[in-house]
Amino acid sequence: MNRLMTKLLNLPGVIVEDNQQTEDTLILFVKSAKKTAVCPRCGQTSRHLHRFQARALLFWHFPKLLAQ
Repeated sequence: MNRLMTKLLNLPGVIVEDNQQTEDTLILFVKSAKKTAVCPRCGQTSRHLHRFQARALLFWHFPKLLAQ
């Protein structure tokens, strides 16, 4: 399912790792596909995670469609 979600989102450089679904919400846990990143503070390239921060980035609302 996560591979399918990654393809459906079609966000370059983003991989869906997990998801949680409730009655009206779908939460996606994503990570960067890049192996390295540049530190925004010092500008140094690194392969190690310096800090983890959870963020709510996108809220999409899809109204329920009622079958008649």
